[in-house]
This record gives sequence, C-alpha cells and structure tokens, in this order.
Amino acid sequence: MCILIIKSGFAAAMAYGLHKKMTKEQTVLIFDWGGGTLDCTVLTLDEGIFEVKATNGDTHLGGEDVDNILTKYFAQEFKRKHKVFNAFLIIEY
Repeated sequence: MCILIIKSGFAAAMAYGLHKKMTKEQTVLIFDWGGGTLDCTVLTLDEGIFEVKATNGDTHLGGEDVDNILTKYFAQEFKRKHKVFNAFLIIEY
C-alpha cells in the first residue's frame, strides 16, 4: 500500500487535467482560496504528466475574515438589486 500526500492546489490541478484530452502542453495557474490561506500553484500538464513549476501561499489571505467581507458585500448587492430595504438576510454556511 502506498499513500501519497499532496497539496490541495496540486490535487485541484489533477482533478482539472485528468479528464481532458490534451494535444499539447498546457500551463495552468491554480488558486486555492482556503479556510486560512491563499495558495497558488503553477504547473504544466502534458499527456497525463503533471509538473509543478512553482507554489506559494499567503497566510494573511483567506479565512473567516474574507468570508465575512464577501458575505456582507453580496448581501448588500442582493438587497440593492432586488430593492430589499430594512430586511434581515440570514445566511448560514
């Protein structure tokens, strides 16, 4: 039995590339905006071979603070677009 631990950006790239028939090499940029960080991975896909060119992350981007900012923004946009005033919008996630 073999267990391979991979980063989530690479896992996303694998999911993106496994079902595609590629005729030439492609370079892909994967953004993984997770619960506590923003991670970016650049890799190439060519005939089922994945090669990571670069990966990096920022621990100050992502997480609950960004979730709250986006939730507030989209709730305000929803109210503005649908002319909803003085109403409470309950959002569960």
